[in-house]
Amino acid sequence: METRLKKLERMNKILSTGLLLALAPWVVAAGEAVPKLIEGTGGKFQAVQSASFDLVDDAGNKAGGLVGKKDASCLTIKDSNGKVRILIGFNNGHPSLLFADKDGRTVASYREIDGSYETQE
Repeated sequence: METRLKKLERMNKILSTGLLLALAPWVVAAGEAVPKLIEGTGGKFQAVQSASFDLVDDAGNKAGGLVGKKDASCLTIKDSNGKVRILIGFNNGHPSLLFADKDGRTVASYREIDGSYETQE
C-alpha cells in the first residue's frame, strides 16, 4: 500500500510540474501584455473621449454624470432618490451653478450672461 501511495505522489508531482512548465510561457506572455493594455499607447493614455460619463453608486444606480455638448456641458450630482441636487456647467455657452432641494426645485443658482451675473436665492 505504501509503495502505491509513493507512486501516486510521485506521479502527482510530475504532472503538477509538467502543467506548471506548460503554462509558464502563457503566464509570462500575459504578464508582459497586460501593462501595455492597461497603460495604453506608449505606456500612457493619449486621450479618453466620450460624450458623457455616468457616475454610479455601489448598487449601480446613476448618481450623477458629466455630459459634453456644444452649448450645454455640465456635471450633475444626484441624491439617493435620483433627483439632481447640484449642476455645474454651461448653458448656451454661459457658466452656471445650480442647487436644488430634495424635490428637485431650484433653491439657489448663479449664472453669467453677457458679462453680468444672475443669482437666485
